[in-house]
Amino acid sequence: MIIKSQAPTRIGLFGGGCDVNPFASKYGGETLSLAINLRQHVTLLTDDDVWKQPEHNLPLSADPALTYKILDAYGLNGMHSGISVKSRFDGIMGAGLGSSGAYGVALVAALQRYKHNSAFNNIALAAYEIEVNALGWNGGRQDQHTAFDGGLIHLKIGDDKVEVFIGNQYIDRLAPYLVLMYAGGTRESHKRQPKALTEERKQVLMLIKALVPQAIKMLNDNRIKDMGLLMHESWQLKKQLSNGVSTPKIDYAYEHAKKNGALGGKLMGAGGCGYMVFFVEPDKREFFIGKMKEKGIENVDFSADLNGVEARIL
Repeated sequence: MIIKSQAPTRIGLFGGGCDVNPFASKYGGETLSLAINLRQHVTLLTDDDVWKQPEHNLPLSADPALTYKILDAYGLNGMHSGISVKSRFDGIMGAGLGSSGAYGVALVAALQRYKHNSAFNNIALAAYEIEVNALGWNGGRQDQHTAFDGGLIHLKIGDDKVEVFIGNQYIDRLAPYLVLMYAGGTRESHKRQPKALTEERKQVLMLIKALVPQAIKMLNDNRIKDMGLLMHESWQLKKQLSNGVSTPKIDYAYEHAKKNGALGGKLMGAGGCGYMVFFVEPDKREFFIGKMKEKGIENVDFSADLNGVEARIL
């Protein structure tokens, strides 16, 4: 049997870091994310088909421990499991798009299809809990839920539940303003998230969280330029969370972006390197991309992904 699955990664727009424990469990988290069509693709080879590729084949920079722990959770790890995993990613792993979370969702979906051949059951939660409980990774919740549902996702995260609100009706007004760039480099985001919640960090996260409802109101009111200015505020707050969030290279790229048309922007993920997103007025988009390319910051072609995770038996 061959099963193919795929799940989108995401652009974290507002609230990043507020979905990570212990802050989320103590004070509640809130995020706004957009699923994009840089997807994680998983092919699950089982039974007689496993001999077409007897060993796992994972993307460059992917941590193999995630694959093994997910297979463990479904009782399918080991030499005689009759399972082989092949995967690829449309982007660059470990660069801030929630690629590990999307991979976990895609693999769990494929395994559930294999074992049950039925409707998906708590895939986002299962993928998240394996990362946190089996691997000890200190990640948030938005990656898995955005990968599962697709579209424009507003999450409210409490100690024992996650509320998901989908706002796909607003994508057409938002997407023309978003420019995704790759500034280079990769990192292991789960190792960059501090586990200690100091009072200073808590206060900054509270301010970041408070920007989410402001951004949603601006989106409702079609004030997209104001969202760009708000993202600039969010980036200034995010840099206060850790000295490693930004670097001289990233600061230079950001200032260059602001001088050439960006209303605001931020580095994706836990920081240090990787993808950056900017709000740019549509009529300034081509000029902006050209100016960024002059400094070695490349534009990444993408579109919103409304489908979420998919899995099918071939």
